[in-house]
Amino acid sequence: MKVILAKTYGFCPGVERAIKIAQEARKRKGEITVWKEIVHNPTVITALTKKGIKFEKNLGAIKQGVVIFSAQGVSPAARKQAKKQGLVIIDATCPLVTKAHALVKNFAKKGYEIVYIGDKGHDEVIGVMGEAPDKIKVISKKEEVKSLRLKNSKKLVVVTQTTLSIFETKEIIDALVKKFPRAQIFETICQATTLRQKAVKDLARKTQAVVVVGGRTSANSKRLKEVVEKMGKPAYLVENASQLDKTWFTGLKLIGITAGASTPEKSIQEVAGKIKSL
Repeated sequence: MKVILAKTYGFCPGVERAIKIAQEARKRKGEITVWKEIVHNPTVITALTKKGIKFEKNLGAIKQGVVIFSAQGVSPAARKQAKKQGLVIIDATCPLVTKAHALVKNFAKKGYEIVYIGDKGHDEVIGVMGEAPDKIKVISKKEEVKSLRLKNSKKLVVVTQTTLSIFETKEIIDALVKKFPRAQIFETICQATTLRQKAVKDLARKTQAVVVVGGRTSANSKRLKEVVEKMGKPAYLVENASQLDKTWFTGLKLIGITAGASTPEKSIQEVAGKIKSL
């Protein structure tokens, strides 16, 4: 069975930066705790845990010492709580996520309403919403635009989650602009996400099926799978080689592989190696 890797895949600069921040903090500060996950990939979390980095889902349970905020960013309320608890804060938020926070915060102060296109409940969305909870509305589908009601559509700003589908997001933005012509659009999908989605689209054209290597809670990994499926090709999301099912590839000869922005190269190569051996 032949395997083709996508032109662009795997770690993005924001993920590399966050992991490096956590590792260096461990060396400098000793005991550190990451609130939630530093990035959405279990293989990365396991590797960092082995290096002595702790992870805690409940911010209130971190009573002292150093806390690291993940690449997905956090709300102002979370920062305030950490300071109140006397924690030393190290921020690993992706700079592109920080940009989205700043946009929402600044425009909210100027009296604008904000429509934020994103996955409801995702850590990045929760963090950005915290900048202006009374002025921000979150939508995730084009169909939601029709029922969207605003107090002042003349002062409207649209911001996007950094890891969305570039193709679906364009449809949502087009629908918003049609309904609210004076909306100011800030498409903050990161370049790494855009490049990976374009690359997997090209990969799907060349292959019979595509395997996406990435965390099951990783938004950008799920988007890669969706892009392939919308092209009518089978797509499978796995976190590691042990999750592969040989029945997926029955009768197939050409398989594509891509990976989410928080997936280590080792995981990708292990998946590729196992597929070749089937």
